[in-house]
Amino acid sequence: MAGDDLSLTIWQHADKWEPTLVFPFAVHFAEGMGVPIHALPGNQFLIQKHSGQGFSLHVHTHGRYADTSLRSQLLASRSASSPTSLK
Repeated sequence: MAGDDLSLTIWQHADKWEPTLVFPFAVHFAEGMGVPIHALPGNQFLIQKHSGQGFSLHVHTHGRYADTSLRSQLLASRSASSPTSLK
């Protein structure tokens, strides 16, 4: 299974747009299915079905996908925003 918009940040299109949740959902799906996911150039990704390898994240780009949690990105954006912008 392949897809697009596997961005390092959920705020790929700036904070005036809805967050792009492809990265956390794709990684968590692969983890839940117990299969490898490959981060490819151009924000593309590939999830291997029935590989027998178990879950792992393989990065084939120069990007850093160290933190795969959605919580850290949401908390970082919330602390940077004013309380009125969150209402």
